[in-house]
Amino acid sequence: MENTIKILKKNAPLSELIKIVNKENIKVLAVVNEANKLIGIIDDRQLSDGILKQIPKKPTKTIKSAKSTKSEKEILSKEVSFFMSKDFITAYPEDDLEKIFDSMLKNKLEYIAVIDDKNSPIGTLNIYDLYETIIKLKIRNVGLNISLIEEKSSIEKDNVIKNLIKEIDTLNAQSTIDARTGLYNVRYFNKVIEEEVERAIRYNYSISIIFMDLDHFKNVNDIYGHNCGNFILHELGTILNNPHDNILRKSDIAVRYGGEEFLIICPNTKKE
Repeated sequence: MENTIKILKKNAPLSELIKIVNKENIKVLAVVNEANKLIGIIDDRQLSDGILKQIPKKPTKTIKSAKSTKSEKEILSKEVSFFMSKDFITAYPEDDLEKIFDSMLKNKLEYIAVIDDKNSPIGTLNIYDLYETIIKLKIRNVGLNISLIEEKSSIEKDNVIKNLIKEIDTLNAQSTIDARTGLYNVRYFNKVIEEEVERAIRYNYSISIIFMDLDHFKNVNDIYGHNCGNFILHELGTILNNPHDNILRKSDIAVRYGGEEFLIICPNTKKE
């Protein structure tokens, strides 16, 4: 763990953050509220991506040299909380390293904040160093030559992490998609509904859910057989998944809840 972590208040301007990054070559910063509780983190990649999204398509100057145009001044005056990631995980100093590593892989995080029992940031971990530490500990346990790991280049480590993340993405897809219909399954629904509700609360908008089932579906299976029933389920999934039919909006989420029951999550939508 890096025992020092740069901390910024959520209302600090972006210009202050850029000065710190340029002067101290900081890779990750913690964003805290007035009570010094961790509310988000910003790593160098998120910062770059966040700034680029704010720059006009044909900028005349870079952010570092911008001093005059209104749009650039507006960007530099934005609060750092605007650029932070709220989708972060934390760890305590005494937590198990392998569990932390698995969690970072699952959430595809390069950095993680280490906090104390008051939820205040006290340090950081990055996935590369964590990976190397775990490997070293395992090698020591079996008596292998540790220099083999130490000689690995950063590119090799990066490739290992990328391959692991690809495997995680594949497993996630297999675990969240219903094979019969191609729609999301109930496991994905249980995960995403919490996120959508939290987002609706945060931005003060409505969220609706359509619950539906196929009428007399048992009769279809009894009279025409399960192969026919499976075909109907597949066709319904195809209809709901077809982006050209305009049945659903891009923001809507179609789920096979179970059997012949289906759900559609409709963000930013009132009951009417």
